[in-house]
Order: sequence, then structure tokens, then C-alpha cells
Amino acid sequence: KKITNMPSLQVTAIKATHLADKELIGKSDPYLVLTIGSEKYKTKSISNNLNPEWNETFTFQLSDPSSDELNLVIYDKNTLSSDKAMGSGNISLCALPYAYEIPVVVKLKKGKGHVSLYLKANDFGYKLP
Repeated sequence: KKITNMPSLQVTAIKATHLADKELIGKSDPYLVLTIGSEKYKTKSISNNLNPEWNETFTFQLSDPSSDELNLVIYDKNTLSSDKAMGSGNISLCALPYAYEIPVVVKLKKGKGHVSLYLKANDFGYKLP
């Protein structure tokens, strides 16, 4: 059985705001890691910034949009030690509209601040009237 239209999710990581500083000297260097299942993407890190702007777009191939979740974790990039998690969140994909780009703001858990994204469901989602 050949699947012609695999559902996919286009995610644009816009920015994060009001992140908690994890550094003793200077400010954190945040980057965002996005995962759905085993697929993972990472933004560039933004130096010395608690309100980073990434404006990077990624496309995930989805196996089951009705149960798939977009997970996100912000990390502080460190040179001498391992990167530290600054907060995380997740978004269920089952309520997205079909082929329509929507803005989403995620309040971070286990941390402070928010992440702003644009999500666009391709070949899945509910049809708007």
C-alpha cells in the first residue's frame, strides 16, 4: 500500500521571551530543540539573550497526527560544561486546523518564559468552515 500524502507539520520557531538566566556571568545562550517521535530539530543558539529570536522553520513527517505531540525544550548552550535545560513544553497536534498556519504560544514548564511558534498542518487537521 503506497501512501501518497504523508501528513506533515511545518513548525516555525519564532522566539522565546522572559527566560530565566542560567549563567553566573553574562546571560544564557538559548537554543530550542523540537521533537516529534524520533524526529528532532534544533535552532541555532543566540548568545547572551533571554529573549532570543530564531525565525527558523522545520518540517516533521507525522505517522499519527491524532496522537502525535510536538515536544520542545530550551537549552542554554555551554562551552565548558553540558548544556542546561531552561524549560520545556508540548503541544498536542489533534486540534490543529487543516492547511492553515496558526500562531501558538507555549508557557514553559520547569522554567520561566514563553516560546512563540507558527504551526501549519499539511494533509491533516480539521477543516475550517
